[in-house]
Amino acid sequence: MPLLLELNDLGVRCYQDGQLLCQSPGVAVVDQQLLFGSKAWRESRKQPLNTHSQFWSQLNTDPLNLNHPQVRHHGDLAYLHLQHIEAQLPLSFTDQEVVFALPGSMPRESLGLLLGIANQCGMKTIGLIDHGLAATRSYVKPHWLNLQQPLTHVEMFLHHCVITELTPVSDTSETNTISETNNLLQRTRLEVLNDQGWLSLHSQLLNYFSELFIQQTRFNPRHGAESEQALFDAIPEWLRQCAVLEQESVTSLQCELDRYSVQVDIAQIRQFVQNFWQPLQTQLKQASQLFLGDRLAECMPLLQLPPNTVALTTQQLASDLSLISANLSESPEGVRFITSLPCDTFETSETEAPASRLNADIPDHQLATHLLWNHQAYPLHGEATLPSRQQFAEGSDKTFLSILHGRIQAEQGSLLLNGEKTDAPLDITTRPLKCGDILSVPPAHAELTLIRVEG
Repeated sequence: MPLLLELNDLGVRCYQDGQLLCQSPGVAVVDQQLLFGSKAWRESRKQPLNTHSQFWSQLNTDPLNLNHPQVRHHGDLAYLHLQHIEAQLPLSFTDQEVVFALPGSMPRESLGLLLGIANQCGMKTIGLIDHGLAATRSYVKPHWLNLQQPLTHVEMFLHHCVITELTPVSDTSETNTISETNNLLQRTRLEVLNDQGWLSLHSQLLNYFSELFIQQTRFNPRHGAESEQALFDAIPEWLRQCAVLEQESVTSLQCELDRYSVQVDIAQIRQFVQNFWQPLQTQLKQASQLFLGDRLAECMPLLQLPPNTVALTTQQLASDLSLISANLSESPEGVRFITSLPCDTFETSETEAPASRLNADIPDHQLATHLLWNHQAYPLHGEATLPSRQQFAEGSDKTFLSILHGRIQAEQGSLLLNGEKTDAPLDITTRPLKCGDILSVPPAHAELTLIRVEG
């Protein structure tokens, strides 16, 4: 099975056989020692002048004039980042067949450079696929083929958001490296919104939270590099918690940093996020069918979006990419950037689409708020670890399940939802649970019931 590389600089992901093997942010710190990925991210506010985060969005060979023998340009940083990713994998890139899922905004010259870099890493590139196309193909409904109703996919990157419009069309010619079909999902429009990416929002939230700490505690987190980095690292989780709590009509969130604590008004955070993404939201108002990439979907409750918006999941993307790559065939013209795919010849799973629509088809009074275990209710949006009955009786501190603000994780083995294997961790912000659902953890011989607690 080919290796799948999703080139989103928020986190370059590597999949195989539908499983996520590695995720590494597209960030580098170039000093005497080179740092990449998460380590570079955690140093980015301490060493801002040495931090580079545009080598994937601006993949080129323009000189950077850096005082490091291994780094001449962004192409070198991309190559070194791939080597960093390879070192974290249980396999080698050498002679490995690879399919890249790319943002449609990547220029043609960057595609050529990417193929050269992949070859230098020892990879055998067999396909380049538009990321928005790969993420939405399996969601196409049969009646859309006749209506030729456009779909809109939007995903967030470090420095921009990419809006991709896709239209089901009838076509009898062989237009790409996939086997011939009469019905294609084809990219028909692409728009890039600069300065609407995660890093811009993150930087503005850094200022916002700094002011809150100064106002409420007189502590300035930006006074020192260490505390500024700590604040920078904490913001993504705080924002995610605000998105989760927004659904529960909770009005505030307590945020702690370096022994200081502030109360955050969730309504103000929602307004802040909506103001930042106003250009994006304006572009999406007229979308007849909108799909949110999983990076942006975490902020979905804080945004103003059309009611038919579907939040995509990492697991479904991994499955779709595996299915697409298994059906790739060699093209006499060499590796091409695939911008159209058949939408009726592959066997697809229908189980993910309804579940990934946030709160879709589940009335509020049926949405679960707690998990019942051992005669105790645990809030799904809180923090808890659950011991088995035997461990509880023995006073052991070992646990078999953990809950962290909407994410449920089995400590060992798989997690089953109503008898079927489900995501790990199970994120109820993209897959809401209803009262009466049963979670099972086979290794612990445990069955837990989802309930709703009012008030």
